[in-house]
Amino acid sequence: MRNKIVRLIICFALAAVLSFAATGCLFEHNYEKDYMQVVATVKSVSFEREGMETFTTEEKSIYKTQLVSIWNSNASSLINQGYTPEAAAEYLLGQLVNREVLLNEAEALYHFGDLKWTRADDNYVAQTVYGTLDGTIKSIKNEVLGDHDEPTQGEGEDAETSTTYPVPSEEEPEEEDPETVEKWRPDMSSYPAVGGDSDLKSVERETVRRLVEYLASLVEDNKFATDEEKAWFEKDIEKMKKLVSDSREDLVYPMLYDPEFDPEKGEGNGTYIVEFLWGKQARETRKLAKMQEYIEDGESVTEEEILTSYNSLVATQKISYADSAAYDKAATSSTENVLYTPDDNYFYVKHILVQFSDEQKAELEAYKKEGMHSKAEIESFRNNLVKNIVGYKHIDGEDDKSKPLSVYDIYAVITSKMSQYKYNPREAERMFDKLIYDYNTDDGAFGNAKGYGVKYELGTGESETYMQEFADAARDMYDTLEVGQLYDKLVVTDYGVHIMYLASKTKAGEVKGLYDYQTPGEYTRVYDVIKDSLLSSKQSAAYNAWATEKIVNRENDVERFEKRFEDLYKA
Repeated sequence: MRNKIVRLIICFALAAVLSFAATGCLFEHNYEKDYMQVVATVKSVSFEREGMETFTTEEKSIYKTQLVSIWNSNASSLINQGYTPEAAAEYLLGQLVNREVLLNEAEALYHFGDLKWTRADDNYVAQTVYGTLDGTIKSIKNEVLGDHDEPTQGEGEDAETSTTYPVPSEEEPEEEDPETVEKWRPDMSSYPAVGGDSDLKSVERETVRRLVEYLASLVEDNKFATDEEKAWFEKDIEKMKKLVSDSREDLVYPMLYDPEFDPEKGEGNGTYIVEFLWGKQARETRKLAKMQEYIEDGESVTEEEILTSYNSLVATQKISYADSAAYDKAATSSTENVLYTPDDNYFYVKHILVQFSDEQKAELEAYKKEGMHSKAEIESFRNNLVKNIVGYKHIDGEDDKSKPLSVYDIYAVITSKMSQYKYNPREAERMFDKLIYDYNTDDGAFGNAKGYGVKYELGTGESETYMQEFADAARDMYDTLEVGQLYDKLVVTDYGVHIMYLASKTKAGEVKGLYDYQTPGEYTRVYDVIKDSLLSSKQSAAYNAWATEKIVNRENDVERFEKRFEDLYKA
């Protein structure tokens, strides 16, 4: 999603489709008829190719409820950007229309064999759907825990945010032979009501019962489902409720979705409810993404282009970084590709934060507000709180609550693992990055390749960017440590305890070479960053041009009914 059209088609409108499917039946009676109005249609079109069977699409309707959904989410942002309310409504409807137009193009490419749907694609869709289900189940489980005055376990609504902490990205696996790819099924360890003690099973059984009720509510009297689909819904609900009544809640989860499930035959695992709510959307998104890859596939970057871009970037930075404010912004950005360092005033640190609990933070704040304690007394009070901080190792993005750890336990583990790389900056950075995913609770530290940029000497009138204790410790590290070494002190701030690591230092006037690595960990060369950026830009431009041409060419096949949605922007 690197460009305007793709953001529109695969993000914007996609959210509306999900909302449309999941909530179409829940409008208040007074609005139901209004929201059921068709605000645009994409007519049936035929695609022809010599010597091949003609492919004809069905007419597609876009309903007011879909437009209302993305209007509520995006209109205010567009208006703040300068759109009039009327223009914003037309723009948003255009995104829904464009998505359907491009889906037609994708279906045609599959029909003519330019694109092929494989078991790997089915697996991707199944994992996406189960990711959404997992987020829904987590939310319902937290409701159950809350009803029993038990602590919740971190919120999550979708596959992207279904874990409390990020997990390190895995290297892209080699593309498998479609003939040998095995069918993906959810791991049994993720089944609710299977493992754990009796209390956990009780909570998860109740979670499954509520999940069944929730799914049933989403399709009850759904105005967009056909009579045949409603009959399939009833069979699904009956099947799930039968399992619940037989105390076999553990069997509900694995039968919720199967991309190969045929509701007419009712064979195998799978429910049409989940297909209707999320499966169709996930499949269409996959098709759009594969179509984009297909269009972009012919783009490439030459060595000359890479070298030219590198030289241009260095020359530009030498000029722009003469402005200290511009360099400050670049030096502290986690994404800026800084090739030229005009001075040696910046250096970089990484850290692992073990936070105070909310109760400890409130206790510290209350102590400070008493207004009768000296700075030394406040620091002493805060240091005493450190003794009772409880941390955890993160397993698959979640706290391992079975093994609570003190700050000192965590520091001992980190010290032990880092000690073997004291004089090896490459392996030290790689190990510390791994430990961040194991123990850190600071959102900004995950995936932060360079680390936090710290200014050694502040300019006149400049204020400290970080907590004073953190900044002081960082400068002490600069003076006493070599790059790749761990600080031998625990640093305490109002946030909690920081375990700090010296990631890199800069040199005045230094220019990174085209084949130099970006950080001591030697993950990525400057060459690859520039190549990837150039290729991404070319691919985006190519896809944008292709998609825009298709959308413009199909404009006569689209009919809009502006009067049916003008109440969105008219007072």
